[in-house]
Amino acid sequence: MAKGPYSEVEALLSGGRVKEALGALKRSATGGAAPWEIFLWLGRIEEKRGRPARAEEAYRKALEQDTKAAPELFRLLEEGGRLEDARAVMAEAGRRALSGPAAALYSLVEFSDFRRALVETAAASGALERTEAAVRAALADEAAPAGARTLLVELLLSRRAVAEAAAELAGAFRLARKDEEASRLDLLFRMLAEGSYDADLERAVLGGVARAEPEDKLAADWPQVFSALMCARRYASAFRLGEAVLDRFGRFESPGQLMWPWWRMIKRAVAEDEFVTLEMRRMEEASRDGEFPAWFSYYRAILLSDLGRNRQAMEVYAQLRALDSRRYSWMCQSFVLVKLGILDYDGAIDVSRDILSREPSHWWVRCRMAEALLARGDTAEGLREFDVALKTCGPGLAGEVLTWHGEVLLWLGEYRRALEKLDAAVALGAKTFTFGWRGAALLKLGLRERALADLDRAVALDPKDFEARSWRAEAYRLLGRREEALRDIELVVKHGPTSFWAHFNRGLLRDELRDEEGMREDIAMASRDMLDFLMRRLGIPFTPEPMTRAQMRTVMATGLEWAKGVRRWEKYVQPIWMNRLT
Repeated sequence: MAKGPYSEVEALLSGGRVKEALGALKRSATGGAAPWEIFLWLGRIEEKRGRPARAEEAYRKALEQDTKAAPELFRLLEEGGRLEDARAVMAEAGRRALSGPAAALYSLVEFSDFRRALVETAAASGALERTEAAVRAALADEAAPAGARTLLVELLLSRRAVAEAAAELAGAFRLARKDEEASRLDLLFRMLAEGSYDADLERAVLGGVARAEPEDKLAADWPQVFSALMCARRYASAFRLGEAVLDRFGRFESPGQLMWPWWRMIKRAVAEDEFVTLEMRRMEEASRDGEFPAWFSYYRAILLSDLGRNRQAMEVYAQLRALDSRRYSWMCQSFVLVKLGILDYDGAIDVSRDILSREPSHWWVRCRMAEALLARGDTAEGLREFDVALKTCGPGLAGEVLTWHGEVLLWLGEYRRALEKLDAAVALGAKTFTFGWRGAALLKLGLRERALADLDRAVALDPKDFEARSWRAEAYRLLGRREEALRDIELVVKHGPTSFWAHFNRGLLRDELRDEEGMREDIAMASRDMLDFLMRRLGIPFTPEPMTRAQMRTVMATGLEWAKGVRRWEKYVQPIWMNRLT
C-alpha cells in the first residue's frame, strides 16, 4: 500500500471505487504532491476506467518530469502488444539516466528492462567503460547506492565477463539488501541461462535462504530458482535448494509448484513424451551418485505417470510414504494423479486425505481430491472442497483455486457460476488456463464473439494449450468459420494428446463437406466404452454394418452436447458427465 498522500487513492482504486479515487487524487494534488506522481496515479485511474489511450497520455506526462514513471508506461505498452514502443520508452529512460546525475543510474535498477536498456544505450554511445567505472566508484563508498552491485553485474554480463559477474552476484546475495531483491533473482536466472552457477554463488544463494524471512522475495520465489536449476539439469543444486527451504521454514508454502519444475522451459507435460522420456534418462544417470534418493524417486514417479506408466509409478509410493512425514509428506502429491490415472478414485481420495492431514493448506491436492470425488459421483462433497481450498490456500493462490473451481463448474454445465469464478480469477491476475475456460463458459452461454476473444488470448499466452485450441475450433465451427476451425483441430490432432472431442468436432466439419470416410476415421478415435455408451443411450443398434453418416453425426453432436463443458481427454474425467446420464 502506498504511503503518504496517495494511500487513500490506492485503497479506493484497489476496491474499484474509481470516481472516489479520482476525487482523492484531486485532493492530493492540492497538498504539494509531485506533479509526476499525480499524472502517474491519473494514468492508473484511466486504466481502471478502461481508457488505455488516456492512461498512456497521463503516463507520458509523468515521464516527461521523472524517469521513475517509465515502468508503468512500459507495462501498458507491452500489455497492448506495442513492444517496440515499450522498448523505446526504456531506451529513453536509459539515455536520460546516463546524462543525468549519478543517482539517476540506480533509480530503476530493480526493473530488468531498464537495466538492459541502460546498458544497450551506454554501449551504443561508447559509454560502457565510463559507466562501469562510475558504478565501481560508487561501490567503493560505504554508503553505496541501492542497485549499484546488480547494475555492475549487468555491465559485466554485457562484456561477457561471466565469472566476475557471478562473483559480484554472490556478493549481492550475501549482502541481502532489501532494495535489490528483484534484480538479484533476475540476474541469477541470467547466470543460470549462461551455464554459470559455481560453488561460491550457490553457497551465497543457500545462505540467503537460511537468513530469509517469510516476507522476503527469495522465500516466495525460490520455486522459480528451483525450476531454473532443473531446466539447467543442475538437479543436485535444485534439491539442495529445496532442502535448504525445508531447513529454514519446515515446509513448502505451495508444494504443488514442484509437480512440474520444468515450467520455465516447457509449461507442462501435455504432448511432451519425447522430453519426458529423455529427462527420465538424464535423471536416472544423475541419480547414480547416490545423493538425494528421495528427490530423484519423486521425480521418477512423476515422469512415469506423465508417460502413462502408472503401475510403475505406484512402486515408488511405498518408498516415499516411509519417509519423515513431517518433512516429506508433500512428495506423495504426485500419487493422487497416479491413482486417478488408473481410475482408482477411492485410492486418490485416500492419498489426498493422508497428505491433507499433515498439510491442510495443500490446495493442489485438495482440488485433485475434489475431482476424484466428482468422478466417484460425490458432486456436492467435491464442490465443498473447492470452498475449503479457497479458505486455506496461501497468499496469492486464490486465483488458481477459483480457476480450477470454474473449470469444474464448466464440466457440470453450470456455466454462469463458472463464469463468476473465472471472472474473479481474472480480476486477481490469474492467467494459466483461465482465459481458455472462461472462453468455453462464454461459448456455452451463446456469447460466441466474446468467447473467441478469450480463447484467442489463451492461445496467445500458451500456443500449446490444446484444450483452448479445441474450444476455439468448436467456436469457429459454430460460427461457420470452417477453415479456421480445421486449422486449429489439425494442430491439436497432430501435436496434442489424443482428444476425441477434437475428433468429434472435425468429424462434424467433415460431415458438412460430405466426407463420410473422414467422419468414420474421427469417430473411431473415441474409446470403445464411450462409443458404446453413446450408442446405447441414443438407441443406435449394434450391428455388423458400420454406422450411417446420419448416425455418426448424431453420436458426435450429441456427445459434445451431453459432455457439457468437458473437453479434457483424461479417462478419469469422463465419468463426471457420463454419470449424470445414467
